[in-house]
Formats: sequence, structure tokens, C-alpha cells
Amino acid sequence: MQQTEWLPTDEEWCELCFAFMELSQAHDHLQTLLLADSPPSLQQLWQATSAYRNHSQTFFQSLAAQVRARVNLSEHSLPRS
Repeated sequence: MQQTEWLPTDEEWCELCFAFMELSQAHDHLQTLLLADSPPSLQQLWQATSAYRNHSQTFFQSLAAQVRARVNLSEHSLPRS
């Protein structure tokens, strides 16, 4: 079976980079909240974990969609065994 290399377009690459930066910012905020000298309120913790979960889901759903789209395109170009 032939393996194909995925080379994202500039637009795809930018979308992934921005989504990753948002995910990283949400992670940093959650980490700062958890490592603070005083414990966070339940509302702060809920908001930070929800933001991190949402950004994580968005990032991985976007990545998965791009990979699925590439696989569907490349399936037509791969020889059948």
C-alpha cells in the first residue's frame, strides 16, 4: 500500500496554527489558575476547563476533518489492491 504525504495548503496551515494557539492559551490559563497560590472558585475552574475542552475539541475536529478530506481525495488516486 502506498503512503501519501499530507502537505497542507497555506490556508489549512494557518487555520491549524491559530486553532493550536487558542488551545495553548486556554491551557495556559487553566494551568495558571490551578497553580495559583489560592484555589480557584468553582466557577473559575468550570469556565477554564470548559474553554480548554472546547478549544481542544475544535482543534482535533478541524484536524480530523482535513485528514478525512485528504484521505477521500487520495483514495481515488491510490491503486486498488
